[in-house]
Amino acid sequence: DLARDVTAQSDGNPFFAEQLVLYLHEQGLLSATAAGWQRDPAAEQDTAGQILSGDVRTVLTARLDRLDPELRRSVQMASVLGREFDTRLLAAMVEETMPAAQTPIAHVLAAGRKARLWSAVDESAADVRYLFRHELLRSTAYDMQLRARLRGLHARAAAAIATVFGDELAPRYADLAYHHRRAEQPAEERHFAALAGRYAADQFANRDAMRHLERALALLDPDDAVNKFELLLLHEQVADTSGDRTRQRADVDALLQVAAQLAQPARLGQALLRAGHHARVTNDHAGAVGQLTAALDLAQADDDPRLTVACFNGLGKVEWRRHRYDAAEQHLIAALARAEVDAHLAADSVYHLGLVDYSRGKLDAANARFDAALTRFIALGDRKGEAMALSMIGAVEYRLGRYDHAVTIAEQGLEAADAIGWTYLRAHALASLGNSLFDLGQFDACRARHRQAVDLYRSLHDQEGEARSLDTIGLAATLLGDLAEAATHFEDAATRQREIDDGPGLAYTLSHHALALVAAGDLDGAQAALEEALALRTRLDDAAGALECRVGLADVARRRGRTDVAYAAAVALWPEFRATPVANVEAPIRVCLSLARIFQTRDDPAARAWTQAVIDYGHALLDARAAALADPAMRAGFLTAVPEHRALLDMQR
Repeated sequence: DLARDVTAQSDGNPFFAEQLVLYLHEQGLLSATAAGWQRDPAAEQDTAGQILSGDVRTVLTARLDRLDPELRRSVQMASVLGREFDTRLLAAMVEETMPAAQTPIAHVLAAGRKARLWSAVDESAADVRYLFRHELLRSTAYDMQLRARLRGLHARAAAAIATVFGDELAPRYADLAYHHRRAEQPAEERHFAALAGRYAADQFANRDAMRHLERALALLDPDDAVNKFELLLLHEQVADTSGDRTRQRADVDALLQVAAQLAQPARLGQALLRAGHHARVTNDHAGAVGQLTAALDLAQADDDPRLTVACFNGLGKVEWRRHRYDAAEQHLIAALARAEVDAHLAADSVYHLGLVDYSRGKLDAANARFDAALTRFIALGDRKGEAMALSMIGAVEYRLGRYDHAVTIAEQGLEAADAIGWTYLRAHALASLGNSLFDLGQFDACRARHRQAVDLYRSLHDQEGEARSLDTIGLAATLLGDLAEAATHFEDAATRQREIDDGPGLAYTLSHHALALVAAGDLDGAQAALEEALALRTRLDDAAGALECRVGLADVARRRGRTDVAYAAAVALWPEFRATPVANVEAPIRVCLSLARIFQTRDDPAARAWTQAVIDYGHALLDARAAALADPAMRAGFLTAVPEHRALLDMQR
């Protein structure tokens, strides 16, 4: 009967059942028998029945009420510290609150263990952390106390934290803010909420950082514009890292408003700098240049060296995004020349100079810049910068055909993105991983990674990144035979690229769309796409890209039966292709395959020699890239799962 009643009342919860039995035993309502604990026949059965018919919280309250007064007060103090608590804090609170207490803290803890109220987190060691056996037990002890007493205990808890952890307070700023809030001490709460927000931001705990900073802002005096500006500035940077563009835009607007209220050139310059950054990451390049130029004018007029460097750095980034590489290089060199005032900006400028070199196809120079930036970022403990530099070293590995290295680095980028909560890095790493999987013939996996990247880029309002991933999805769909899906993605990508004037990206999309159009038999559409891509690449001075477009047009001519036109073009293109660094050519095997097929349209010694030379060149390139792949399965996929690679090998055989 006892087991049935206890099970029913506790709903099978072992902790609740234990507390019911303990209380019945403490009340003298149970007796030990050979069969186990039973209701004591001599005890008041009505009392036992009332206990078993009550709720668990009533039983817990009754148990706590029957404790020794000193132990009960200690339990109530511990309840203020949370379910898991540090016994050093409890000892400090007991000493301050009950200076006349006769029982050492060790005995109090032992008594609580005996009463099955709490236990050490690690029973095998002299652990200073204890844990209430259940949250309901802690909350019952907490709720038994009057509000005024709780306010005092929370104030004492904050004082105890300051005393015990005086030299290592930073990880406990959030606890201090919580206790001051419960103690109804708004000034102290605001102070520690702001510190907790900054500490969380430094740890890349972005949600916690925003929550603490928003609480600090809510507690600010309406007239405290200086602190409001500083808190908003940090909140905006956290929103940027987490990819919350809506909050970031609101913060930028508020920063500009507060800066105008303060009428201080330095702060107005900072606000304009952040406005320019937001405009850049949301593809408003003209707006970014306007904001950053205004900030630079203020910085130079106010003789503010750090803001000046930041503005040159920002302008360099915008011009790189606009594909104006000469202007980007000039701004970044200007930033680097003055960057002794800020080591982080110096490292970032080196990194972005690497991006300029990378975009120009100068891969050796780019790699040297990225390595130098990585060294600087590591020395500074800048995890975001370190992750960025490493990701671009992976991009160089990809361009050089070292796909296994590129995959490893992209996977490391995903881990880093998750560790620091950086949405942009996660999107970039997914896209980089998808690119390598594409070249390894894993088209479904490539498409899946880029779909994830598209979702993230959309959340970031990054149309450039979104469009490039849509383009790659279209290319993968083409090789998988999903031509309708491919066309949809190419068209969506091109629409976004035209909206933001992304010439290089649009040239890639048009070239890739031409492949799908050829596969669908639409040679007119393919020719139009290639001609537009060629015009873009010529205007952008992209010689390698232009060469690929011309090869594509020659192949279209071959397919139309205009073999004389195609052959003449191939004769001119073959030596030009051989003189082009292979790392600057997006699809060198595709170029080899197209040229070989064109040369095969004639059966004469010169044509046969050219055909063999092209096949041998492509085969050597395939062999070299395959040999660089240590994983046999990866190597086999690279050689046989990519249709163009397989076709060239078949032609060679």
